[in-house]
Amino acid sequence: MVRVLLFSFIIMHGAGLYAITSNTHDHHHHGIEGGEQLGKHVVRPQTVESNFKSSSHMQTRLDSLSGAVRFISIASTISPTVRTHALNSYQEVMHSFVREHVVMLGVDVSDLRLNDTSTLITDDVAFFKYDVYRDGIQIEDASLLFRFKQGRLLQVVNYSFAEASDGYGRQALLSDRELKHMLVGAFGEIEASHSGKFYRINGVGNGYELQLVKQFNVKRGDATYIVQVNAHTGEIYEVMPSKYHARGVARAEVYPRYYGDAPSINPLSGLFIDTDTVENRLDKEWFIITNKQGEFNVSDSQLPSIKKLNGLKVRINNRTGDNAVSGESELVNGAYQLVVKSSTDTLASNNKIAAQTSVYYHLDKLINVVSKYINPFWMQLPMVANTNLEQTCNAHYDTLMSTVNFYSGSERCANTGLIADVIYHEWGHALDAKTGGITDGAFSEGFGDIVSMLMTGSNIIGKGFFLENDEPIRDLAPDRVYPRDFANERRTIHTDGLIIGSTFWDLFESFKGAYTEEKAFDLVRNYAFKMVYSVERFTDVYDVLLILDDDDVNLENLTPNFCMINKNFADHGLATHSSDCS
Repeated sequence: MVRVLLFSFIIMHGAGLYAITSNTHDHHHHGIEGGEQLGKHVVRPQTVESNFKSSSHMQTRLDSLSGAVRFISIASTISPTVRTHALNSYQEVMHSFVREHVVMLGVDVSDLRLNDTSTLITDDVAFFKYDVYRDGIQIEDASLLFRFKQGRLLQVVNYSFAEASDGYGRQALLSDRELKHMLVGAFGEIEASHSGKFYRINGVGNGYELQLVKQFNVKRGDATYIVQVNAHTGEIYEVMPSKYHARGVARAEVYPRYYGDAPSINPLSGLFIDTDTVENRLDKEWFIITNKQGEFNVSDSQLPSIKKLNGLKVRINNRTGDNAVSGESELVNGAYQLVVKSSTDTLASNNKIAAQTSVYYHLDKLINVVSKYINPFWMQLPMVANTNLEQTCNAHYDTLMSTVNFYSGSERCANTGLIADVIYHEWGHALDAKTGGITDGAFSEGFGDIVSMLMTGSNIIGKGFFLENDEPIRDLAPDRVYPRDFANERRTIHTDGLIIGSTFWDLFESFKGAYTEEKAFDLVRNYAFKMVYSVERFTDVYDVLLILDDDDVNLENLTPNFCMINKNFADHGLATHSSDCS
């Protein structure tokens, strides 16, 4: 299905973001010196002192994110003591301590495996590290550390992350064959062999979650790599050379919301790093990819740089040839720093380099969020974004080319690649177009605004679009009611879309009042990103949300959030007020 904007020569999905009222018609490896795995992201919890000292004189520090006990200090007067300095004597004390404090630690002896390489026994001190397993699978970077002084146990460090939830629940695992197929699709002609699996720890909101990762040894030409992928989705976490000596990080100056904000330095994740070898600058090796924190690994013969924003999930085509991005290597404390900086000789509202980094960063961020809820095949391929197109006050998604498109600024309006709301909205049209659910323009425009709202947490859409004032293009806060506010005309699809947009904003606000903001985001995102598969008109959204909210396959006994859903949709004319909620 193709929809045409007032511009008759542009074929696109939806009508762009804005209705313009003028006449013109988006395993563990170590460095060579034994340090931690280079370029690898390690979760480092922050701890706070507990106000509680137990009767046995144990002082604790708690994880400031999850509240779990991370550190235990034991008074020497009551500390467990070994009989001899033999390993089995130490193990008896450690195992006994774990059994006696299983609730505090969250793990049992059966979850632990002694790490021989981290065992030190001397007459003065003894240090031990246990690796932590769940369901027989090791949790990478999870550990339980014991520290003895002259045979007395004085400290226990609990990085077991026992409180971490399963990030993907019952979602089916992909087979090795399916994952290899995805790797070939992402990288071309390669040889790949499965070399293990483990859990990774991710910090999420007010806690942690486990994500099962499969690791592959990949050969491309004469080079070999270690590639980690999400076993549920096929998402690529890290690509590491099997031999490396240096680490690096790629970042860019990005506006948090729009060009009126102060820019911040943010990581560029999933980005292909350009490398020139020292011996032969013509010997290109592009198979270096940043992880979610923008980190990467290179050998000592490679000089990394950024010459184009081309990544696993986003590919930027700059349509103004003299504004190419550039990030050259700067070696700081043994690590390469690559930062794409915006040009300083242009208006902030039309900074063409910043537009490219902004579109890359915000699209990549959005796709990472959405992939927690849905993971269609097309999201495994990079979304192509055209930036700095000829001047016009708009942005659009092109159904024929499957691209999101952003325009240079003018005297009247800003460069649309510099406004995160625009970027999120246009990608919403891409999701709409590629799922085949939505069929009416008003719902399509409203859905784009919902996607933006679910990324920014704001009812304001498109602040900074026009230069003459700082007013947003649309606001989801004022209530729009069906059918009272429904004009059902081609020229009003953006304002008609505010009916479903304002409904979702009020629903989000209701959930924030009942739950944490994190849970409110999670619930409404789950509704929004899944509903497009099974609803065509915004007047039908209510029913599919009840299916998504249900937890016992019985709609007759209502759903966990039925009354909040019902009230908000009924208030907007999209449902009937239920007597069960009076």
